[in-house]
Amino acid sequence: MVDFTRQINESGTDQVINNSRVRANVAATNAQGVLWMQGTGVATNFTTGSQTLTATILGGGLVVGSPSAAATYTLDTATNILSYMNANSAGISNGDIMSCLLTNAGSSTGVITVSPGTGGGFDTGQNNNLQLPINTSRTLNIKITNTSTPAYIVYG
Repeated sequence: MVDFTRQINESGTDQVINNSRVRANVAATNAQGVLWMQGTGVATNFTTGSQTLTATILGGGLVVGSPSAAATYTLDTATNILSYMNANSAGISNGDIMSCLLTNAGSSTGVITVSPGTGGGFDTGQNNNLQLPINTSRTLNIKITNTSTPAYIVYG
């Protein structure tokens, strides 16, 4: 549920923020528009193998991995991502999105495979995993699909 007391006051005294609501022709279920949350924390660098990308890490907006061998990066659970988004915004609704740029700066054998966490999945146009060869980047758009039984879909 959206907390209207934490929304932007457009009286001219607002601070620059790292997330915003964008109104579009959306059903009444998300009458305030879609929340785009980008870069609410700090960038994270990993130099070793497989990792869990927690909601806080994803919320930083930038993850740079440089594994020396193949590694799996597992996204956090839907419950944790939902809680993080609620804590760093005016509240979330179905359809809201958190974006994070994932970059692979690893060695020639350091392919990164991204896997969704509990309550998460990939959109139907993708396989059940996402791979990043070396020297590639992908923007992960994590779209909340259910706030009552936490769930998300990853577009990447």
